[in-house]
Amino acid sequence: MKQFAVLLIVVVYGLFLAACTYVARFGVANRSGEPLEVEYVIAPNAAAPDDPAVAPFKINLVDFDSWNGQTNWRRMLPDEYVYDKESRRFLIRLQPDEAVQIVEEPASGEDRYPNFKIASLRIRGVHGAIEYAGADFYRQFDKSGFNYFVGYR
Repeated sequence: MKQFAVLLIVVVYGLFLAACTYVARFGVANRSGEPLEVEYVIAPNAAAPDDPAVAPFKINLVDFDSWNGQTNWRRMLPDEYVYDKESRRFLIRLQPDEAVQIVEEPASGEDRYPNFKIASLRIRGVHGAIEYAGADFYRQFDKSGFNYFVGYR
């Protein structure tokens, strides 16, 4: 009976931990009123782009803002972006009032992502360009719930 109780506690604890895990989305939100060009490079430690964790997804900002980005994500079709396999570089044209998810990461609970799947990010629009690179550039994203986004205005 004692072994059963210990086993039950371990299973319940494991279920509790599993319930606390979540995925963090990283991306770019276009709030500028003009189209943007989003270019990013998949890190060497990341899987190939056909992996759902590095495939680009889009959402309308109305849906993103109202549901905190938890619903209505649509996987982008291959003709909606350019991908260079050799350089692992994506190029996406983002329309006004759209957001693109560039990567999903298993959430650490401490807002640290030592194996971040994106090596660099460049956003170009009518108001200039923004570039991010380096091991900790993910810290530049603004957190909203389980989402981390750079907003371009």
